[in-house]
Amino acid sequence: MKAVFLDTSGIIAVLSAKDKNHDAALRFWNWLLEQSLTVYMTDYVFDETYTALRNWLGHKLAISFGDLVLKSKVVNLIRVDEELFDAAWEIARKHSDKSYSFTDCISFALMERLGLDMAFTFDRHFIQYGFTAKP
Repeated sequence: MKAVFLDTSGIIAVLSAKDKNHDAALRFWNWLLEQSLTVYMTDYVFDETYTALRNWLGHKLAISFGDLVLKSKVVNLIRVDEELFDAAWEIARKHSDKSYSFTDCISFALMERLGLDMAFTFDRHFIQYGFTAKP
């Protein structure tokens, strides 16, 4: 494993002690911090995570999360371009039998583009699509 994609559910689980996956997320996060991995996140996940944190855990934590990501030298924040958006739309069109969010489709398209196979997530959709979900 050389790279990992950060998903909203993993980040929320790390930051919220009330999340049912908090302990597992913390263990994986601490392990992740010790590795030399390339870490990716899209601006769609950034938006989704900020919004969830703002609504559930408050403005201060949401802003701290945003500042941390935006100033990070570890997290590669990928801004969705037209090509990635179009690839995500094709994924959405092809999978009428799944309940993928468009943010999921963007994530899948980026992971395919970069050749990533692992996401830090508790979202079963990543496994349904064929990726490895950690922890």
